[in-house]
Amino acid sequence: MSVIRAVIPAAGLGTRLRPLTLAVPKELLPVGRLPMMQYAVSECVTAGLNEIVVVLHEQRKRAILEFYNQVDWRALCGTSPGVESVNVHFVHQERPRGVMHAILLARARVEGEPFFLLMPDNVVFARQPVLPKLRRCFEEYGGSVLGLIEVTPETAPFFGNAGRVEAQRLSGETYRVRSLQDKQPGTFEPGPAGRTLRAFGYSLLTPDFFSFADELGGDARQGDEVPTLQALIRNEQVFGVRVEGALFDCGHWPGYGAANRFYWQQWNS
Repeated sequence: MSVIRAVIPAAGLGTRLRPLTLAVPKELLPVGRLPMMQYAVSECVTAGLNEIVVVLHEQRKRAILEFYNQVDWRALCGTSPGVESVNVHFVHQERPRGVMHAILLARARVEGEPFFLLMPDNVVFARQPVLPKLRRCFEEYGGSVLGLIEVTPETAPFFGNAGRVEAQRLSGETYRVRSLQDKQPGTFEPGPAGRTLRAFGYSLLTPDFFSFADELGGDARQGDEVPTLQALIRNEQVFGVRVEGALFDCGHWPGYGAANRFYWQQWNS
């Protein structure tokens, strides 16, 4: 099955970046020269997708809708071929009910097909695009694929305390994921070895993702997506691809500040 669509949940409250996000949607805060969310959109364009499904709150996040309706966002994607064939489709979430609920709202646009899931506050600076790597892994192994990054004690403060994985290396940058940590308060804590693999907000999910969401029901259909991913990992083969680059969780102040410092001091040179 080809992968031609992506879902970007963008309806959250941005509580970790308050008070700024009381006035400006987190997804439009600048990282370097671009709005935070544009990095995920550009990844989708580079991967040659046909449709990007953005889930947002129509009133509270109306600025996102206006940005992608009024700004020539395609020009911000650089020289990616096929950019004119990509459409951004908006799905409205009446009130914030978590990432999982947002994904389920996009279900009608992607059901029955594998799709990319991108968290817009995860900003990746990599010399090679990330999504094509995930797609190649899917084409080779046939299961869902998580983007993985190696976290060190120096970079750990730039991440929320979530995403730790236990994984078995298969070859090169490819792993079989055995377990995924719950989301917890605080910042990420690397393991005793000093370097720890962490899943980040770019993944490729098979249609079975929705089947497990249905089986879990209840709270798993709201809140965050981790319980459904954990069920997927327990019951099916889920893979991971380690990405070489600099990743920042821009949904909280330490990561947002570090991403901007990295851009202006290193990436922009």
